[in-house]
Amino acid sequence: TTEGVFHRAAADSTVTRVCYLLRGEGSAQWTGQIREYDTNGSNPVNIQTGDSVVNEDVNNCVTSFANDSLDAGDYIGASSTAALATTTSLTVTVYYSVP
Repeated sequence: TTEGVFHRAAADSTVTRVCYLLRGEGSAQWTGQIREYDTNGSNPVNIQTGDSVVNEDVNNCVTSFANDSLDAGDYIGASSTAALATTTSLTVTVYYSVP
């Protein structure tokens, strides 16, 4: 498992959509999901209802969440549970609304 934070919420917000795009070689595949971390960047909680399985060069979007609320100052990060073949990049786009 690999974890890492990549965004801090500036205001209370609601996650509405998450899209993944994987680049790699040899039929690359990535399995994981985004998670919410507290204001210290620790104590991760799943945002999605389960892991996404992302195949190379296929845009994979998720719109169903177990925990879609972010507090101001919380972090968003990704948690990887598996990767196959050679992964060169993973682009994660998080769409959210601010009330």
